[in-house]
Amino acid sequence: MKPSYVAVGLIGLALGGLWYTGGGTRPPTAQAADQIRVSDPVTHENLAVFFVRGPDTVDDSLVVTLQEAIERKWAVVHETGQVNELAVENLSADYELFVQSGDMIKGGRQDRLIASDLLVPPASGRVAVRVHCVEAGRWTGRSNDEAARFNKSDSYAVGNDVKLANAYYDQSRVWENVKVNQDKLTKTVGVQVNAAESPTSLQLALENPAVRAKAEAYRQALGAAGEMRGVVGAVFVVNGKVTSAEVYGSNGLFRKAWPKLLKAASEEALAEKAADRTAHPPTARVVEMFLASAAKAEPTEAGQSDARGVTGRSGATRQSVLRASGGNDPAPFVLERLNNADVGPEVNQTDSVILGRVAQTEGVQLPAVQSAIPNSEPALQEQQRRVLGNLNPRFRRANPSGPTPDVIRDIAGLEPAQNPSPQQPVNPNGNRLSTNRVENPSTLMLEAKDSVKNVVIHRSYIKK
Repeated sequence: MKPSYVAVGLIGLALGGLWYTGGGTRPPTAQAADQIRVSDPVTHENLAVFFVRGPDTVDDSLVVTLQEAIERKWAVVHETGQVNELAVENLSADYELFVQSGDMIKGGRQDRLIASDLLVPPASGRVAVRVHCVEAGRWTGRSNDEAARFNKSDSYAVGNDVKLANAYYDQSRVWENVKVNQDKLTKTVGVQVNAAESPTSLQLALENPAVRAKAEAYRQALGAAGEMRGVVGAVFVVNGKVTSAEVYGSNGLFRKAWPKLLKAASEEALAEKAADRTAHPPTARVVEMFLASAAKAEPTEAGQSDARGVTGRSGATRQSVLRASGGNDPAPFVLERLNNADVGPEVNQTDSVILGRVAQTEGVQLPAVQSAIPNSEPALQEQQRRVLGNLNPRFRRANPSGPTPDVIRDIAGLEPAQNPSPQQPVNPNGNRLSTNRVENPSTLMLEAKDSVKNVVIHRSYIKK
């Protein structure tokens, strides 16, 4: 596996900041940039992996991943009764806990997907973490899983559409693309991958024996290549096209992440596999150009997305709320609350009651929220029906009698009748990482930086 030294300057531009820990007082040296290089690919069938090589700049000796910490009982992820927020607690007295966006956790009331990177200090107490549900419908404990907390999962976000929806905080699109992935895997492996216990669960679909067996072939072929010293990242290519990349501040962090990254890439390649098509991977130079261009922010199309993840589909509602509230914009909070509702029109509470509870919870005046969907605008009435009822038809099919009372209470902003995990104070300073988003029409890059040590520890690149 020969490293490529082509376009070293471009790689230095894209990644140089990741390798430097000098407190931000001086720029990375040319020598550091020159050490960044991309290897020639290793391949198996329709999946190719290019490894990014570079020096360590993060001290990972006292850092554990979420999977490690749960397995060692050094961390607990608590169910909160909220679809899109959980609480993580680092119980270790010595180790920092690195929680990566895209990590999947199993159990609770629904399997979840971590939405943003966190670096949680030792003995942290409970720290809020943004998540998305990758299992629609279930809202109770599942056999072999606790309802109040989560088990370790070796799974990671599969497919760019799921990753983008997760990054844009779009719960409805996460559900939609989970279903798409399940259907593709079913077609590829030749058996129904949806689990009878929970047909909407992505986690259980990935545990299907046929999926595991076929994904294992990729691991056997490619797994050892990622164990090399000096590797700090990987770029994944499916069917000849770059799809994503994950780059870390040290070889140790990368090697801890590598098994789940390869597993997810293998599952993506499996879902996208076409029997009648063979595509050759691009050159190392093309991969280097991908990494370099992703570091350059450029305007995206109007309505495509914004940094808060509120998509263009909600634009009309946002403008109506803005008008109704006299210029104060409560829409990101209100719309997020409504867009995350996993209930159908069978809900036995009126829209006005739900809107009222949302307004009360988010500290927004109810008239402004109600005015978001004025009766004189039929298009906005339809938008309301979508956000309150039609974003997740799979939930309605799986639950023809309607959502459970707990789901109704959660979406309406009420306390659950029986909270599976007693609420404790959340540590507001529990996450040391800040996330910088760099976006252009072709790529979204998420950069997680340790605000205390002033060093970037992780960058995630997602091809649109």
